[in-house]
Amino acid sequence: MRPEGTINDKLPTGEIEVTVSELRILNNSLTPPFMIDDFTNANEDIRLKYRYLDLRRRTIQNNLITRHNLTRIMREYLYEKEFLDIETPFLTKSTPEGARDYLVPSRVNPQMLRSPTVTTDVQTASDGGRLR
Repeated sequence: MRPEGTINDKLPTGEIEVTVSELRILNNSLTPPFMIDDFTNANEDIRLKYRYLDLRRRTIQNNLITRHNLTRIMREYLYEKEFLDIETPFLTKSTPEGARDYLVPSRVNPQMLRSPTVTTDVQTASDGGRLR
């Protein structure tokens, strides 16, 4: 516990005092470009540039866990109903601008522009959604 008058109520660990008996620095590092906490004021461009740091934030981790759990529940439900899990994003790849999507083998061929429903249409026509 910290001595009286030195407690910091603004921090979750504000009542804890750590005394170091030995310190060995294994590797020096630069100061991160933003604070890795849930209340960061870094703009989105910086957070995306340093995504590997942003992913350490608890709110981001909670979002990933929630998405994982939701996806798992949906897949389990569809599996029980004998649906196949066909991931259509593997069939296409977006351009860096994000405005036009091409089929992967023909990214530069304008005839291969895809409509948003192309992969759904192919799946439906092939009867690829359910197990027999």
